[in-house]
Amino acid sequence: MQSCPFKEIRDALKVESFQGSLIDSLNSYSIDSRTIQKGDLYFAIKGDRFDGHDYIAEVLKKGAAGVVYSIDMAIPLSEEQFAFKVSDTCEAFQNLSHYYRGKQSVDVVGITGSNGKTTTKEWVSQLCAISLKTHKTEGTKNNHIGVPLTLLELTSDHQVAVIEMGMSGLGEIDRLAEIAQPNFGIVTSIGSSHLEQLGSVENVYKAKKELVDRVAQNQGTLFLNGDDPLVIKMKDETEAKVFTFGTDPSFDYVARNISVLKDSVLFELVVKEEGFVASVALPHLGRHNVLNCLSAVAVAHQLGGALDLLVAGCSKLVAPSMRLEQLEKDGVLFINDAYNANPTSMEVALDVLEEMEIEGKKIFVCGDMLELGMVSELAHQQLGEKVYDSKVDVLVTYGHLSQATAQRAIESGMNEADVFVCYEKKAIPDILKDVATPGDVVLLKGSRRNQLEKVLDEWRSDEQKEVVNS
Repeated sequence: MQSCPFKEIRDALKVESFQGSLIDSLNSYSIDSRTIQKGDLYFAIKGDRFDGHDYIAEVLKKGAAGVVYSIDMAIPLSEEQFAFKVSDTCEAFQNLSHYYRGKQSVDVVGITGSNGKTTTKEWVSQLCAISLKTHKTEGTKNNHIGVPLTLLELTSDHQVAVIEMGMSGLGEIDRLAEIAQPNFGIVTSIGSSHLEQLGSVENVYKAKKELVDRVAQNQGTLFLNGDDPLVIKMKDETEAKVFTFGTDPSFDYVARNISVLKDSVLFELVVKEEGFVASVALPHLGRHNVLNCLSAVAVAHQLGGALDLLVAGCSKLVAPSMRLEQLEKDGVLFINDAYNANPTSMEVALDVLEEMEIEGKKIFVCGDMLELGMVSELAHQQLGEKVYDSKVDVLVTYGHLSQATAQRAIESGMNEADVFVCYEKKAIPDILKDVATPGDVVLLKGSRRNQLEKVLDEWRSDEQKEVVNS
């Protein structure tokens, strides 16, 4: 965070009362008492397992310049310190980031969708960085705290900020977009995620469209996945400028002649407005990643990137961890796609497995899909049908919900001897050691709380285990 006038910060936070000493400016902040530095403005934010107000005395002793608090309490200030009282410290922190973002001359790309957000965020930032000073959301810090943190890291040198926006309920993306003021927006997909909170795919649509509406208010530009019927529907419901990407020749950025190999995808990129055609070699598994790549090319191109450089950059794209990561051990190929799961992403993972041409067996290890609400049992049953249709040779399920997946796969025609139901994660490696042989591929997929990546500890080197378990 660059230096900002004290009075402007006070106004941005909507301070209700002030006590202590006046200073000229502030250039640092903290929401974590453990990492407080001298001169920081500390926000006493209340979390699920802690309350930042409990640490106010501690951070002031460590030399914080001031604190932002919201409850009635005595603040032990020294002569050179100050305190702002606000109605809500989390909202005040968001207001600070909104104010700060407004001071930066930067293009902001907001990204949302049921699947593909993080991969798209990474690839947009990597392609933009070829020619522009680019900042991005780190990891999956895409919520009401992570987005403000990302914005407050901007400097005057940055030209582009790529911001992932997640949500679990209506109104959340709208608030994030209000804070970040994106003038570019990407919607990757709309599917059956967060149904426990949102109740229906229609509400998922409404939640994702909040980004579309904010970009339109900012007179910005949208990039919509034309292959997703719900996403492309948004084109007719916005006044923003729209670029479409997908596999239909009518779209603005098109992938054609897609060829799925064992460890990569090849396709032809067509940019209609320039009559540009080029071969792209994407070094990652999955036909779905072609769309993630297309959206990244489209955004970087509209931000001024040269198409020939972007095509070359596609061959060097790095995916986030636990998204179809590959590990080969003793002739068995393990694919770690265990970051998260919902019905759509499960189907995509099975499509990847089905398209792979291998000599041995295809083994699918799936964990429970969480946060699906009333459709949970049906979704797990439908997944069992998809497993059978995808010609999976061996199915290993983990968790009580996934028992329905195993049962439906058997009912659909899968050999019962090739289906294993596990309720303890430690049983999975033993099963895999019995059934997996050289030439086989094992794909792991499940919701985050399943932590199926830990199954791979049995096959990682000691050095890799240290990194994963740290």
